[in-house]
Amino acid sequence: MGYRSNVKIAIYGKTEEVTAFIASEKIGGIPKECDAHPIDGGNDCGKHQNYVYNKDYTMLLYEWEHVKWYTGYADVNYWNTLITSWEETYGKGSSMCVEYARIGENYDDLETITLGNDIQYYLELVSYIGDNLPTADAGDLNDMMKEKNNESRD
Repeated sequence: MGYRSNVKIAIYGKTEEVTAFIASEKIGGIPKECDAHPIDGGNDCGKHQNYVYNKDYTMLLYEWEHVKWYTGYADVNYWNTLITSWEETYGKGSSMCVEYARIGENYDDLETITLGNDIQYYLELVSYIGDNLPTADAGDLNDMMKEKNNESRD
C-alpha cells in the first residue's frame, strides 16, 4: 500500500499574471514521464480547479487525497521543483503566491509552505478527532431496552 498523504496547492494572483504563469509552464511541454501537464491536473487522481475571484484575480487549486507523495514520481517532482524555484522564477515583483499543505499518515507529519508577497493563507491544516466506530443494526438498542423494561415489570 505505501505511505499516503493529503496535499493541496493553491496558486493565485492577478489574472494576467496567472495566465502568463500557465503559459510559461506549458511552453516547455509535458514534463518527462507525465501523461499530461501537471498544471492541467496531471495524470494522477487529483482534483483541479481554476476560477476567477474578486474580478481581477485567479486561483488555481490542486488537491490530492490519499496519494503517494514521493520524490521520484513525475508529478510530485514537477510540483517540488516549482515550489523550490518559485521565488527566483515568479516571486520578484509579482502578485502571485503559492500555498502548499501536506498531511501525512503520521500524526506529526505536517508540512506547509507559503511563498509570495501577499499571502492570504487560504489553506490551513485542521486537526480533529474522528472515529471509526462499528455501525449498530437498526433497532438493536431499542429492542434491548424494551426487553429490559419488560423483564423489570415481571
